[in-house]
Amino acid sequence: MSIAPTDDMVHVTRWHWGSKEWSPFSAAEMERR
Repeated sequence: MSIAPTDDMVHVTRWHWGSKEWSPFSAAEMERR
């Protein structure tokens, strides 16, 4: 699975907006970093 920089930015932006619950990627991101 390859995550494009743009997709990552969108996720990060959404996460910053406060809609963490919508994104199932948050947990994966925490594990990756």
